[in-house]
Amino acid sequence: MKRYSLIIIGALFITSNITILWLNLRHSNQQAIDISDYVFDWYYDGKMNSIDAAKHPDFKIYSLQDAEKFIKANRHLPYIDSRKSWEKYSKIPLEKLVSQQWVALEILWLHTLEQQAQIEELKRMLQSSSTNSLKQISDEELSKILKENKESNKLSTEELKKYKIEFERRGLRLE
Repeated sequence: MKRYSLIIIGALFITSNITILWLNLRHSNQQAIDISDYVFDWYYDGKMNSIDAAKHPDFKIYSLQDAEKFIKANRHLPYIDSRKSWEKYSKIPLEKLVSQQWVALEILWLHTLEQQAQIEELKRMLQSSSTNSLKQISDEELSKILKENKESNKLSTEELKKYKIEFERRGLRLE
């Protein structure tokens, strides 16, 4: 006699009448949860080990733009089966769901790291551009900006700091 651990997740959808959709998750002893680092191997090395490559021959990481197109067209996340796929079966294999969520989570982290690198590069470019634009301001304009700020506090703390550094770099003094 097989024993199953049954987890029931209830999702409530409110329409003209209230309906409840129950999805049954089953855990079988027949299939292991497929958790490996093939996502990272593919991302950082451009390839997976032969076992993972055989299991996931068509694997690719979608760009955020491609993922958005996929979601709009298919109404579910890449890497995770659609509701229609799950509805084919009366029960959802828990191992498959966990494995798909694991892959999606790893890919989300990779996208987050890429976005953080882009943010840091944009900050560096902005700071460089800001510093270069300060160098183009005449001594008189720089003095005027600092005097006006003393009276009205229009500049943010960061902006004021940049102006003061440039002011001191030039050896100027406020009158």
